[in-house]
Amino acid sequence: MRWLRRTRVGLVLALVVDLLTYGGRYRETHVSSSSLAAALAVQAQVTEEWMALRGVVGTAVGMDGRGEAVLKVYLTAPGVALLPARVAGVDVSLEVTGPIVALDEPPAGSVDPKGGFPRPVPIGVSTGHPNVTAGTIGARVTDGNRVYALSNNHVYAANNQGRTGDNILQPGVVDGGRDPEDAVGTLYAYEPI
Repeated sequence: MRWLRRTRVGLVLALVVDLLTYGGRYRETHVSSSSLAAALAVQAQVTEEWMALRGVVGTAVGMDGRGEAVLKVYLTAPGVALLPARVAGVDVSLEVTGPIVALDEPPAGSVDPKGGFPRPVPIGVSTGHPNVTAGTIGARVTDGNRVYALSNNHVYAANNQGRTGDNILQPGVVDGGRDPEDAVGTLYAYEPI
């Protein structure tokens, strides 16, 4: 839970252009700011209590098929936690992910997330601004035309010290990334913290 509090401010804050470029196009969708604000407020209200329940391994804010923000709750198995379908007018969406654990080292024979990857670079692998150690690509997002990589401000914008156009490396510096040889994109935008 301490991790969640420390990182909540830094979540979903930086975009990198062209990092994951490939031919597919995405359907453009928008979520209303009031819907998003309500879902974020509910998440802040219930996460600590719900994370203490057996079988709950995470919460997030997502979007339903109508473009409304929802509170997603990640579970180890179906039916492990009895949770309401709505909280303060926000729908609750249960998703079974199984257990979520952090690994110190990749299991034998698996892909090393600290290694280099060809495009499209997968999410969850080492990346970062040249002036930081490393972080991970959290998600792919689109503006309807281009695909971006999404990570935290401290990963891609070097705690507000980065500038638009700065190289983004994959892998990150601590994992052997070198600037400019391992640049896979440039900083497009970020939300200051």
